[in-house]
Amino acid sequence: MVVAAILYFIAEINKDTETASVPILALALFGLILSVLGLEVMIALSLAYEHHKTDIIMIFYYWNKMELYRHPKRPVFFVRELRRFYEITIVLFAALSLYYGYEAWEPLELFHDHPLWLLMISAIIFIHIEGFYKLRWEQYFVESWRFTRILRNDTERRYEDWDKWFTGLDFRRKIIEDAESRKKEKKN
Repeated sequence: MVVAAILYFIAEINKDTETASVPILALALFGLILSVLGLEVMIALSLAYEHHKTDIIMIFYYWNKMELYRHPKRPVFFVRELRRFYEITIVLFAALSLYYGYEAWEPLELFHDHPLWLLMISAIIFIHIEGFYKLRWEQYFVESWRFTRILRNDTERRYEDWDKWFTGLDFRRKIIEDAESRKKEKKN
């Protein structure tokens, strides 16, 4: 809703072509800041949700009641779609900031005069945001999914010794590595 409001105000301000660029730049920068903060909040909440699911699965595993845990399959992942939304709004407001920033900083006139450059810069910004996400946070999601699948599928109760397997900060990685090494041994 905030994105729509900002875009509406930009369209209204743009009607007055004489003094339009400075207020539009301010709104675009405001939208950019809100989009970056929204992306960070969304990632923090989704990581907390993944951690919460992992804790529930560990409790059921400890009680040997894994049959009680059910997590329905979803056709669309809310986290992924919301992340894409924020990535796109970041790119949109960054592009608007570059496009209308020529009055605040003269070298940005290039983007105002040649919108093709703006499209290329927008693509580069999107690729960098997506790359930063993959380098920084995606590993935690993948590790969490692998850990929960290992516990849900452990019918032999291999990790029942709680003091051995669930100690230290890296117990998830320790269990994942053990499961992978056992999987390799079975193949050989």
